[in-house]
Amino acid sequence: GGPVTADVPLSGQETIDFDKNGKLSDASAHVDLGAGAIQFGKKQDSVVLDEATLRVHWDPKSGGLIVDPSPFFFGDTRGSITGTVQPDGDPADGRYTFAFDAPGAILSKGDATTPPMVAQRLSLSGTADLKNQLLTIANAVIAGPDASISATGNMGFVGASPSLNMTATMSPMTVAQLKQIWIPFIAPDARDWVMDHLFAGRILSGDFKANVPAGMMWTGKPIPLPDDAMHLNIRIQDAGITTFGKLPSITKAAGNVVLAGSTFGVDFDTGEIDVPSGP
Repeated sequence: GGPVTADVPLSGQETIDFDKNGKLSDASAHVDLGAGAIQFGKKQDSVVLDEATLRVHWDPKSGGLIVDPSPFFFGDTRGSITGTVQPDGDPADGRYTFAFDAPGAILSKGDATTPPMVAQRLSLSGTADLKNQLLTIANAVIAGPDASISATGNMGFVGASPSLNMTATMSPMTVAQLKQIWIPFIAPDARDWVMDHLFAGRILSGDFKANVPAGMMWTGKPIPLPDDAMHLNIRIQDAGITTFGKLPSITKAAGNVVLAGSTFGVDFDTGEIDVPSGP
């Protein structure tokens, strides 16, 4: 895929207090992110940030950081995140656990013509190993009233570009819910097709697996992925699909949306096409 780039202005302030013996007694900071865009993928899809603020303070008992309520606004997607970052064992080992939550966040994709969805749960937890340059995701969840995506995995940062090992599953949901809940940087080519061509239907199941070695993602060069490096399979029924040009749409379709490596395909078992009558 294409490189990841960001054009987001930053500003911040920190406060550090020491007691009369010169020992650190309190510390806090906030970082303000201004309007900008994060771009990724072959089509350079964008996530547009309006503004966000990160507020943290030091916890003297644990030696970790507490993330105080920190608002974010990505167009109509908005919410407030809280969390913790704590040493995992001896701080000298450079291992830290993290847990972040944004319950009640409003999810609304700028490229989806569907109503926003309230995330009853939006959470991320795992471990950062700074010495080994490894980020482990123990649990990542986006869940609405009756739709959810969950994922686990890790990213390595030893090579020129990250390695990725991840599994994710989707619960049954409508196509409209899928468009709101699908994170843009996961299988962006397949997501682009869903956004552009799928206008109705229900997702019966979905699973995503990735085992991408370093040096293949986000390089800015067209590097083909082997079939076993990335796999996505979404089972759909009662789907409505736009085709090309003036060709009629397909309705009541059932089948699979499949991504294997760099190869994307749509395989439908059944469907109907309304052909206009006339001379």
